[in-house]
Amino acid sequence: MDDRTTGSSSNGNMAPPTPPAPRLGPDGKPVHDQEFFIALARRGKDAWNRWRGENPDIAVTLQGVDFSGDDNNRIDFSGFRFCHHANFGECKFRDSFDVRRSDEPGLAKFAGATFGAEANFSGATLGSLANLSNVTFGLRAMFRGAIFGNSADFSRAKFGPGANFALASFGGSANFHEASFAEPFGGIASFDGATFGDHADFSEASLASGTFEAATFGRQANFRNATIVYGLFSGTTFGKGSDFSDAKFERDVSFNAMAREQWRNRMDKQLNFFDPERQQAFRALWDDGRHGPDCFQTISFRGARFAATAYFIERRFEGPCEFVGALFDRPPDFGGCEGIGNLNLLGAKFSGRSFLGGWTTDSNIPLRLRMLRKIAEDAKNHDLERDLYIEERKAERGVLFARYWHERHKPDVWTRVLAHCIWIAVMTCYWLLADYGRSFVRPLSALVLSVFAFNLAYAHVVRPPIVDNPAALGRAIKVFSIANAVPFVGALSLEKEVKQRLLCGDQPTEQDTAAKRGVLACVAIPSSKFQAVTLAQSIFSALCFFFAGLALRNYFKLR
Repeated sequence: MDDRTTGSSSNGNMAPPTPPAPRLGPDGKPVHDQEFFIALARRGKDAWNRWRGENPDIAVTLQGVDFSGDDNNRIDFSGFRFCHHANFGECKFRDSFDVRRSDEPGLAKFAGATFGAEANFSGATLGSLANLSNVTFGLRAMFRGAIFGNSADFSRAKFGPGANFALASFGGSANFHEASFAEPFGGIASFDGATFGDHADFSEASLASGTFEAATFGRQANFRNATIVYGLFSGTTFGKGSDFSDAKFERDVSFNAMAREQWRNRMDKQLNFFDPERQQAFRALWDDGRHGPDCFQTISFRGARFAATAYFIERRFEGPCEFVGALFDRPPDFGGCEGIGNLNLLGAKFSGRSFLGGWTTDSNIPLRLRMLRKIAEDAKNHDLERDLYIEERKAERGVLFARYWHERHKPDVWTRVLAHCIWIAVMTCYWLLADYGRSFVRPLSALVLSVFAFNLAYAHVVRPPIVDNPAALGRAIKVFSIANAVPFVGALSLEKEVKQRLLCGDQPTEQDTAAKRGVLACVAIPSSKFQAVTLAQSIFSALCFFFAGLALRNYFKLR
């Protein structure tokens, strides 16, 4: 088959390369085999895409082709459009030893290419500087057991459901920055057993559902600002400096430990893909007790958002593990963990939003909160300890209701239900008024607003016999409502005339004055309604001052 460029224009300039003619089979039909696709690929993107536009349903098979040799090392697949079932399984591309020479021949170059469903790179050797940036893959892209050298680039690549990188091997600086993995209706994106060198980058990636079970990362794996709907990192090994800062976990995520023997058995399968030097390097990691599937060295979840439960069961924290400013909608599970003292939960928030403002019937929630409270207590983090205690008490509301429901046939259960409801009502008021003793702004704001509310109440209950000057009475009510907002001493500061104006209006209180005016003298005794409103304001004002003082005490740790 002649794979040279053909065709010329009338002015002598070379026309765009045309696709080669395939050979004919015994039945007279064209045969699209490896020879044809290699010849077509040599003619470049334009010829390839032109042929693809005319033949959208023919699957490309280049399985086992060596693109590192002189015959094929100039082929650049950047911008190519591939159909479904494109097969590059067990292909071989050149390995570059100079990461600055991305223009060297024989490198895997697929930048901006488009694949249909089930693109297959299983067992392929893609070498260093493999460029698959901005590539679009359809359903179930397969890279199982593929071997990459340093600086593999999948930045901004788009994967359909079911992408499979299980047992793949990456050198240093693997780049998945802003890569996106679609919703897993057609399968979960799998990196199970994959091995990454230092500086793997998944920052700002979007993983609808990603599993990294028993995967191995070198130092400084980067998942900053990644969005992971469902994540499985059980038995994943992280080197020092791994970073999940500002990552978002939208459903349950597991960082549980894996037994080393179980991990070894799984990793033994992967060693068959490695050269002897890399096998020795990984076995050295296994013998390092600080590096493995059951521990963290140094790792950061600073500012991360956990919208569901995060599991760290039986992990051993060898170095600092930061959760500074992290937000947990459900309490994480640190059951069986060692090195808890290395957890930094400064500024972490436990909102309870994912279970309706703290309502839950899961009895494990209070237990996890109690465990976290013990961690905060040991770290002398009193603010967090208080917040966790509040969340624990809130979680117990639904747990107790569930227990009472199961015990509803007992004779005294409804009495306990009534008491429980009263307690919930009181705690709700405490939350509204003072955020459980954490806010001094709320009670002071409530105190200010109460002045206006009680001013209206006094205007409704004050009914003096004679009112010739309504404006003066209105001012007296306003002065009294403000003064009575200061408990115990505010009302004592009022002048006698103000109180008489409230109760008697313009009716005289002295006998002589009343006789001259021909009316009865007013006896300044408040009505029961007036006394009730006054008492209510005094109690409410005292509570506001108390809660404001309590919040300041808690803030400044005046214990």
